[in-house]
Amino acid sequence: MTGRKYSNRRVFPEQEWYEKLRPMLLFGQTAASRAKETGTSERTLHYKADQFEQEGMVSLFPHERTSTAVSPGRNLPEDLRQLIVDLRASHPGFTPHEIATMCFLRFERRPSDHTVKRVIASGPKSTVTRRRYPPSAETRRSVPTPPRYCRFARGGMVQYGDQRLLANASPPGV
Repeated sequence: MTGRKYSNRRVFPEQEWYEKLRPMLLFGQTAASRAKETGTSERTLHYKADQFEQEGMVSLFPHERTSTAVSPGRNLPEDLRQLIVDLRASHPGFTPHEIATMCFLRFERRPSDHTVKRVIASGPKSTVTRRRYPPSAETRRSVPTPPRYCRFARGGMVQYGDQRLLANASPPGV
């Protein structure tokens, strides 16, 4: 900082940065000369000045990094995240690789298996409250299927089908 320093006055870090940047921003002083005066890196002063011009005073305050990706291009859309969570809820046996493949078929964007695991662990709540269909091992047919019949045709070929269809079928070659 330039000028007098008061030992009994508390200066916040944001105020210190503003005082370092102010001559550069208001009076056009170069970052090199300001770096010599303040003992701060010239590159840091350039970076902070660019941030200040883009974001204003907010750039001087420390901001917490969010748990999502660093850049907006790396975030998954909400509907894709919701699909991942819903698929896991309705089909718990699916592997992350299978879920990623279904995402590709639906959105033409394939997240990595690690991303699928991360979304399942910390994603939105599932909109599916129960499975759409019971697991195949638990399904019981209430109506028995009609028995299938076969008959031998010319040339040793076997024809399979419903008994009614085979009764009305004409032999081959007739």
